Amino acid sequence: MHFRRIRIVLILLLSFLISVDCNNRGRISHKGNAYKDSINIRCPDYGDRNFYLSGTRLFPDPCLRDDKAFNVAEKTGIFLILEKRDTLYILSDKDIFSDHLDINRNLPVINDSTINIFYRQKYYISQDPDPPNWTSLENEKDTIIIMLNKNKKFFPYWVKGVIQDSIFSFKDGLKVDIDKKAFFHKILGIDFSYEEKDFTVVWTSIFESNISWYFHYYCSKYNDKIYCHPDGFNVKGTYLKFFLTFKRGKIVKILVYS
Repeated sequence: MHFRRIRIVLILLLSFLISVDCNNRGRISHKGNAYKDSINIRCPDYGDRNFYLSGTRLFPDPCLRDDKAFNVAEKTGIFLILEKRDTLYILSDKDIFSDHLDINRNLPVINDSTINIFYRQKYYISQDPDPPNWTSLENEKDTIIIMLNKNKKFFPYWVKGVIQDSIFSFKDGLKVDIDKKAFFHKILGIDFSYEEKDFTVVWTSIFESNISWYFHYYCSKYNDKIYCHPDGFNVKGTYLKFFLTFKRGKIVKILVYS
């Protein structure tokens, strides 16, 4: 009887600890917790090869059943926040990852007209008259490179951006100097807090990874012929990646490239 009572106490204690942890999930990072997940994304820093990593899943709440978590992911558009050391990897289905300047409505309008009217007042403009017709906007803090091809057979696209000046902003409000609370609540649109002040965010499309928790749930519902039936690592195409550097709780640098 004595051992039975001890067993009951241990079970209740374990249940309480799990409950406390689940109640705190999504508000702080809980380093060292056992909620693990993995991603595989293309990374130019690794020779444009597939980059595999595992880390701690912070969002959607891992204490939810996966079907419930998938409902949250669909509603918010944020399918995974994965913590690995000082970096958060955020995978989203938001329509902001195309490099096509005429399709991605979140990218600022950059064309010959806006360059002459606005950007020339803020940046030194350099334009290559020969293919691939790259145009660069540069000042002491920013370097933004786009392709504005005069041939209508080719669409204008974003090449690379290194942004450290607050004068450049994206249409969703993303810019240097916004704080982490505004990023999570207003830009991502989720009820999520993070205790760290100095960290990095890698933000890209859910279609970059086909090994994360949501893959089977997504494909059982949508059955995408390319993403859901990949030959090895085969995704829909090239996606922009946003690399955000936070210092003292604010964004100090934004890198955007595919």
